[in-house]
Amino acid sequence: MFPSTDNASITLQNQLNLLTKENMSTAEKLLAYNRANCAVAILCNHQRSVSKEHDKSMENLKENILQKREMTEEAESDCHDLKKTAKRGSVKERFMANKKAKKLERLKEQLKKLELQETDRDENKSIRAFVLSMIYHTYLVCSI
Repeated sequence: MFPSTDNASITLQNQLNLLTKENMSTAEKLLAYNRANCAVAILCNHQRSVSKEHDKSMENLKENILQKREMTEEAESDCHDLKKTAKRGSVKERFMANKKAKKLERLKEQLKKLELQETDRDENKSIRAFVLSMIYHTYLVCSI
């Protein structure tokens, strides 16, 4: 009934099949979905001009990334020092080294998530959100 909807659905599924892998993190899957969505939006000509807030938003995001990188570097240095101390130290020092290592891993994950978010926002700055569920809803309502 709606060839463009069918075409968009098929294109989205094909793009998702190409861009996703089982071992991807949630943030990576979201980026892959948004890239697939972008391909469909381009196909369906859902483009728009870049919003006025985009530059400011990207500037804030880059600042957050910079801060997170600094925190990660500091945590890496602390972790390295604590690991050295823990090798010849007490149980408490080993515990602190493990705690710092876990914090470092969390910081790295947060940094990766922010970097993926930056990529996603930059890639999709001129593409209107293509909400597939609304298309399906329209398709279902109109086909009744």
